[in-house]
Amino acid sequence: KLEKHFKDMQDVEFTVENGKLWMLQCRSGKRTGPAAIRIVIDLHNEGICTKDEAILRVEPTHVKQLLHPNFTPEVLAGKEYTKGVFAKGLAGGPGAAVGKLVFSTKRAEELKEKGESVILVRVNTSPEDVGGMWASSGILTSKG
Repeated sequence: KLEKHFKDMQDVEFTVENGKLWMLQCRSGKRTGPAAIRIVIDLHNEGICTKDEAILRVEPTHVKQLLHPNFTPEVLAGKEYTKGVFAKGLAGGPGAAVGKLVFSTKRAEELKEKGESVILVRVNTSPEDVGGMWASSGILTSKG
């Protein structure tokens, strides 16, 4: 009923006090780009919004997120690639990367010239690493 009333996916906050359920608040839920598109499709299919309303709710940033590479659940579980995911961390930007690990800008540039995908690994990046960063599919740092 809340989705029908607000014509959007809702994030509901509630509590139980002395055995009684209390709704504290509801608001439009936060979502990723792919989720936003799935939600408007569902809202349209359920008759909650028109096709035009659904299209207007999709923001350019939602579509942009779909254009970045992502790992499938099979890769994350280690089923698709024999070695699985090497590292996870706080992303500095959207997307996913696969490549040989290299530890210098020079090596990143050399392998890129040969058509290989590389991930530059550094403790920190510095201006001297810019060439290696451009040559890399991804950058992994331990401190930022």
